[in-house]
Amino acid sequence: MEHLPQESLSNILSRKIKVPKIEYSCFSGECFKTLAPFDEYDTIGVIVYPVRGIEKCFDVWVMKDYWDEGSWIKLYSVGPVPMISKFVGFYGSNGFLWKDANERLVLYECENENTMDLEVYGKHDSIRAVRYMESLVLLQRGIERFSCI
Repeated sequence: MEHLPQESLSNILSRKIKVPKIEYSCFSGECFKTLAPFDEYDTIGVIVYPVRGIEKCFDVWVMKDYWDEGSWIKLYSVGPVPMISKFVGFYGSNGFLWKDANERLVLYECENENTMDLEVYGKHDSIRAVRYMESLVLLQRGIERFSCI
């Protein structure tokens, strides 16, 4: 089992961030709040949208200052968007990945209000999105060295 050098661990900063107390703008019913990395502002965002309904509006909030939990601002609202069930992740700066009611992955682009079925199917809430980021971190395993570039 390999370990990170102690000095590497001391340089890593992490902290817990609470989901902000944000009200959903379109109605007063029960809503989902999902934290996600937000590339455009190099920070985190919260997507707020209703639990129920066929066509849904959603609000996009970002944290302007990572160290100030009072710095959440609402960027914009989108919708109504048909056929969305649950937020999965961001795609670029203006795209949202959603799971529809039939467990299909759907891309919604805000600029042109285009919805596209990506023909990816899941079962029992199994669809996830992961943010890929290239890194210059050097990985070592035994005498071999791997570079992630």
